[in-house]
Amino acid sequence: MSAIGKLLEHYGAKVPYGRGWRKMRCPFHGDAHASAGVNHDEQAFNCLGCDISGDVFLVIKKVEGVDFNEAKRRAEEITGADYKTLRAGHQSGGRLSRKSGSISSRRKEASFGGSETPNRRSRTV
Repeated sequence: MSAIGKLLEHYGAKVPYGRGWRKMRCPFHGDAHASAGVNHDEQAFNCLGCDISGDVFLVIKKVEGVDFNEAKRRAEEITGADYKTLRAGHQSGGRLSRKSGSISSRRKEASFGGSETPNRRSRTV
């Protein structure tokens, strides 16, 4: 089980497993529908409803209102892993995605075959 999965289960969430982003109900607010997501590969969590997002340490800091050192201690306590292991397993370095560019730039690359293609609005005369 991933560290982010253990943390969310500690807070009472039913955590879905699998690759990529998985929809889930947020354990931090009264969620009638799945407004949150977890990514075990990137060790990240994001909720659109209550604006809590990030890695294990950022989630603890926001939920418990503690500083980084206390969040680090709590993360080790909850997940059973030491800080070096938690950081080594965390791929995104605190961000939600390491992929280059924004969502719109990734869509552009997917639909036009790469970022080297010219802008559709420009015309050669």
